[in-house]
Amino acid sequence: MAQPNKPKTVTSNQPKTSKPPVPRKPVQISAVQIEGLVLLKIIRHCNEYVSKMQSVTGKLLGLPQNRSTIEVTNCFPIPTQFTASDDVTENDKKRANLAAQANKYGQEMIRLMTGIREDNLVVGFYRSALNGAFVTSSTIDAQYRHQHQSAASVCLIYDPTASVKGRLVVRAFRLTDTFMKFYADNQFGVTSIAKHNVSAKGIFEELDVKIHNSHLVHAFLYELAQLPPHKSLTNGYDRLNQSHHEGLNTNLKQLSGSIDVYAEQTQQFRAYHSKTYKNRQARERAMKKWSDHNQELKSRGQKTKPQPDLDRMFPAEAEPQRIEAVTLTAQMNEYCEEVETNIMQGLVKLWVTQGIHSGKRVIQ
Repeated sequence: MAQPNKPKTVTSNQPKTSKPPVPRKPVQISAVQIEGLVLLKIIRHCNEYVSKMQSVTGKLLGLPQNRSTIEVTNCFPIPTQFTASDDVTENDKKRANLAAQANKYGQEMIRLMTGIREDNLVVGFYRSALNGAFVTSSTIDAQYRHQHQSAASVCLIYDPTASVKGRLVVRAFRLTDTFMKFYADNQFGVTSIAKHNVSAKGIFEELDVKIHNSHLVHAFLYELAQLPPHKSLTNGYDRLNQSHHEGLNTNLKQLSGSIDVYAEQTQQFRAYHSKTYKNRQARERAMKKWSDHNQELKSRGQKTKPQPDLDRMFPAEAEPQRIEAVTLTAQMNEYCEEVETNIMQGLVKLWVTQGIHSGKRVIQ
């Protein structure tokens, strides 16, 4: 009986090469999906301190849905005694101490949530922005620490002062990759800013915000919408508010204050530039004097003198920190956009009101 042909084994003297690892694609977050109940918790926390004009913050918990969307399913507030203020005069030591206490409190809360099997993955933080003010050093530092630990981290901004006037302002931001590299170097002078090409519009990138509710919540909201007006639980009269005088005054005062602080920063930079220019001229004069003296000694046949240590004689001026100026410019842009939004909404309401009144006159 014939034996079946066995497959031949071909050997090769060439070494086996493993496939190179496939490079991981960078995380490109473009949207944030937040549960309606979580948003209500954030609104309640921020509204508790709006009368004191105090900013509050808290942690966002959830999970990344995919490479482009982050789902926020829970949150918890950070006590105000652990929250750093937006005052630029507050020293770094105090800010670091408050950040350490807030971090310790957050870890304890996450440990407790893990015990009851709640979502315990930190996907960022939220903070209240009073009259549109949120681009500060504390916000940037907090977002950098979150985003450095996990690329899928966002900063959620809620403005309670705008919601009082019937306008819900919920925005989500991330630091750009360019600014992350710049901030990681911990060099905030003019040279570093020019090297990384940092600008006011290149600090944050805004993400889309989607509010998600369960089917039961949708059914409940539909039932509420069908109630007659005298039994309705909602109050839409705040949207009819046509007075934007107070909000515009506040935004313009904030913008004026930011311009004054920016002028002080500019004056400091001008002083640095003037000192640097004088220092460079002094170095050139000293170098020319040394060169001329050596030429004279050489013509006499004498031994020339070594080059003097110009760095010791004329030490370079330390570069001023320009991160505050970039931050102020970004915040001034936000104030200008807030003024534009208030004016546009006020004009639209006036046009609608004018149409209603003209319609009434025709009917009469």
